[in-house]
Amino acid sequence: MAVKTDSLYALTCALQPTKQAWHQAAGRVLAESGLSMSLAAPILVVSRLGDGALQHVIAERIGVHPAGLVRTLDLAEEAGLLERRAVPGNRRLRAIYLLPEGRRLAVKMEHALATLRATLMKDVSKSDIDTATRVLQALDERSRCYAEQERSQTSKAPDFNQPS
Repeated sequence: MAVKTDSLYALTCALQPTKQAWHQAAGRVLAESGLSMSLAAPILVVSRLGDGALQHVIAERIGVHPAGLVRTLDLAEEAGLLERRAVPGNRRLRAIYLLPEGRRLAVKMEHALATLRATLMKDVSKSDIDTATRVLQALDERSRCYAEQERSQTSKAPDFNQPS
């Protein structure tokens, strides 16, 4: 059991440094488009999800608080890359739509990222990549379920009418 425990520890310890290294490499490639990583991220996410993606969904995909995305979207809007539109029937929700320049940059950035992925992983088999993807998706799903269970258990108000 210690071997599996050691492997699980190694896996979870590798997540953050790997994410940081990927962001640095991707940031260098995306800089050629003239956009920072923070500005490129919502453009890429909207391109992948499709026009009309909701602002809070984009924030979740990027991994930021929705309020933290507002300034970035302001900058992208000012640059003519995207626009926010109110969602009919819900004034609080905003849907994001790429403008032609945003679409053009998204295609350019996706091509650059695909080239980077192929370069970095050229000696890793498709089978290994598929396995790693399944493992990371399982960890993501199970971690989210665990966090949700914990959140629902701690959010219940104590019942003071029950004897201790």
